[in-house]
Amino acid sequence: MPPQLNVLVVGNSRFLRGAASSMLTSQGLKVFSANDGDQALVLAAQHRPDIVLLDSMLPEVHWGKVLQQIRQNKDTAEVPVIILGGFTHKNQNYLGYGPVDFVGKDSTVLDELSFRIRNYLRQKPS
Repeated sequence: MPPQLNVLVVGNSRFLRGAASSMLTSQGLKVFSANDGDQALVLAAQHRPDIVLLDSMLPEVHWGKVLQQIRQNKDTAEVPVIILGGFTHKNQNYLGYGPVDFVGKDSTVLDELSFRIRNYLRQKPS
C-alpha cells in the first residue's frame, strides 16, 4: 500500500480550513491544519507535507513570509504551494521563491483545489 500523502492547509477561516480538510480527508489524504503562519511553519517542519494550501489572508505573519520560509527550509523547499486568494496570476515565480499556484476564493474553490491537488500528487515521484 502506498504511503499516505500529507497536505498542510493554512488559513484563518475556520470554515475554509474545515471544508478543505474534510474534502481532502475523504480522498484519503492526511491533513494538517494551521490557522496562522507561525503554526504553519511548525507543522511544515514536523510533518513535511506533500503539498501546502496557503491562504492569502493570514493574521500576524504575511503569507509571502510563510512562503519564503517554506522555500528556505531544505526539507520543504520543493513542496508545491497553492495560494488561496483573489489573485489572477497563474503559476508564478512569486517573490523569487519558486513556482506557486493560485486559486481564487469563490464558490468553486473546493472543486478546483481537489483537481489541482490530484494533479500535483500525480506528478510526485514515488
